[in-house]
Amino acid sequence: YWDGAAALMIGSIEGPDDGGQPNGQSFFAISKQLCDAFGACEPVSSVVNTLLLSSMTAGGNGIQQNECEAARTLIANHIRPYLFVTLIQGLLYYSIEAAYGNEGARGYLLAYTQALLPYVQTADADGADGLHKNSDYFRNESTHINVTDAFAVVKSVLPALNIDCARVGQMNVTGTSVGVCPQDEPPPTVGTATLAPVTPTTTTDLAWGRYPFVAASVAVQDSMFSLDVKAMY
Repeated sequence: YWDGAAALMIGSIEGPDDGGQPNGQSFFAISKQLCDAFGACEPVSSVVNTLLLSSMTAGGNGIQQNECEAARTLIANHIRPYLFVTLIQGLLYYSIEAAYGNEGARGYLLAYTQALLPYVQTADADGADGLHKNSDYFRNESTHINVTDAFAVVKSVLPALNIDCARVGQMNVTGTSVGVCPQDEPPPTVGTATLAPVTPTTTTDLAWGRYPFVAASVAVQDSMFSLDVKAMY
């Protein structure tokens, strides 16, 4: 199972080159795609990826030596928080993109938010509700995207999720460096927008017509993740 978790995190199409390929579909690739916006990249990958690989390797070695408690500690103190970092970067990045009118960012914002909500809920129920309303553009009423609130909620729950805020990094928003550490500046209030619900209008062969995708070309690209997972097993 430990090896399966590593395979799912890295994916099957990264290749042998240091840092992998630019067209991956799993966590490893997502972290590489987001790290630049937060100043959290290394020359060929992300800081978080390097830390994750180191922790996964140490945990695998520990399991081979029947040191299961050490592996559990690695999960709680390192692996899970590092995975959270990538999800948080995605939530913050696409909150800003969506608030400034990038309609293609809304699906990404919803996905990252939904992935984090169960964990945010345990630390801040009101904050989780705010993030949900911030991203759920499938609701009947319009979605009001408030970047400042999104950053504030993330900042408040980091200690409960055992996340080092410095690992998230900082973004440059209209000339201001913003982040989620206590001393970091909040994002400008200009990052607020109200977006109408999306009505799917296109069809595609993807899913054999069972679902009317909003952006078929994006859905086709994202569906590669399923093939990536299939290839691992």
